[in-house]
Amino acid sequence: MTATRRAIREATLEIIRAESAAGVTFQKVAERAGVGRATVYRHYSKVEELVEDALVSGDPPPVKLGGAEAIGDQIVAALETLTKELEDPVARAIVTSVLDRSNQGGPSRDFRNSYVAGLIAQLETALRASLPEADFDSEWLFDHLVGSVFSRSVIRGVSPDAEFLRSVAALALTGLVDEFGDATP
Repeated sequence: MTATRRAIREATLEIIRAESAAGVTFQKVAERAGVGRATVYRHYSKVEELVEDALVSGDPPPVKLGGAEAIGDQIVAALETLTKELEDPVARAIVTSVLDRSNQGGPSRDFRNSYVAGLIAQLETALRASLPEADFDSEWLFDHLVGSVFSRSVIRGVSPDAEFLRSVAALALTGLVDEFGDATP
């Protein structure tokens, strides 16, 4: 990647942080990046392409599972991280933009698929380490855990509190563990 393209991406992310993705224009990006507007046009034909490229080229939000604590506590910690990321304007813009554009294919779909697959793999690895004998569907668990946080944070605009996150984790793990501790018989 060229220094110019990197500057354009960084300028785009700065504008998203300050104003949201809707505030991105070629003129604003060019001014922040210290390049001419024609240079931005040379790299991108539409603002949507510019925003998508800036959003999917960055590192995905870090959500890590695995560790010494009980699996329920690990999941709650991961959901807390996800909640914080969804409160960040850039992360929220990544999520909504990628989801909106991912059904059209291209880099957004690839980014979404690889990020989600990585999260599901982390969840499955952590569950297998904590509950080697348990029978579970890691995709189903992911959908219920992340779907609940996404619904509350993005759709409803309410920040999930610790009690909500613990109840989501407890419900998803029903039948696998007894209240964030040992595997159920």
